[in-house]
Amino acid sequence: MKFLILGLGSMGKRRVRCIHALRAGESIGMDPRAGRREEAERLYGIRTVASFEEGMAADPDAVVICTPPNQHVSYGLAALKAGKPFFAEETVTLDPTALTPLIDAIAAHGLLGAPSCTMRFHPGIRYVKQALDRGEVGEPLSFTAMLVSYLPDWHPWERVEDYYVSSRLNGGGREMVAFEMDWMEWLFGPVTAVAADVGKLSDIPADIDDTFQMLCRFASGVRGTVTVSVAYRVPVRAIELCARDGQIGWDSRTHRVMVYTAKDERWQHLMETASRDYSYDRMYIDEFGHFLQALAGEATYMRDFRDVQRLLEVVNAVEQSAVLGQRVGLARQ
Repeated sequence: MKFLILGLGSMGKRRVRCIHALRAGESIGMDPRAGRREEAERLYGIRTVASFEEGMAADPDAVVICTPPNQHVSYGLAALKAGKPFFAEETVTLDPTALTPLIDAIAAHGLLGAPSCTMRFHPGIRYVKQALDRGEVGEPLSFTAMLVSYLPDWHPWERVEDYYVSSRLNGGGREMVAFEMDWMEWLFGPVTAVAADVGKLSDIPADIDDTFQMLCRFASGVRGTVTVSVAYRVPVRAIELCARDGQIGWDSRTHRVMVYTAKDERWQHLMETASRDYSYDRMYIDEFGHFLQALAGEATYMRDFRDVQRLLEVVNAVEQSAVLGQRVGLARQ
């Protein structure tokens, strides 16, 4: 197969590595910046082009969209118009209805439009999901989650104010709320109500909210207390889950999932992976492998842009709640 990678920043280069690791075929990289094209050519030996039109002239089998999020819809529509399925990184926009033309076009063309769902392939999250599905701790009741990082460390080779995470539209904190809420909804079902406090607490040089503290209700009845921040110097992802017959804990600092069952009155400690050679590129590779299976008709892709649209409605409800100082409900879907 032949893949056109749109954008050769950190995610575009990662997707080139995914394609190489899966031996899925040829990568053609598109980026208007000569420096990024030269870097990708040097690192991966791929062909690069400066425009979407040049890339499409090579007749790729699929398009992989790794540009800033505000460009995803237009590139997705262009790919579909050309008869090409596509994969896109997390799509963030202020107006969820901006995704409606893309959702309609995917249906009209009968082609795959696959939004990223990376954290569903994280070994720690998958352990938690499997434990819940097996009923190891009974019905989930509530959880506390902490999902934090430091925005200047995302791209240490460039200033925060020089790329998309510094904009109100695609702010790093706002993007991470959508990114993290996807796997929470995978575990607990759609968010039905939120109460939130949101603001900028750090001196990061960007006009964005960097801290989101949320109380969430899910369709399953689960309640969650969630902190998402891009102002913490050390990145952490952690969740502590209370269930009717036990508890589950996961912490990225220890790389362990801990399961407590009331009937056994003991904790079981599970490593995320038994391999010391494990790289967290692996979850991106596994995610892209799932995309390839869906392209081949061997699997149904586990997320669609209606899910993305609903999550953007959740993000907007979080921000609305912070402004109003009250809980905001969302329609059940």
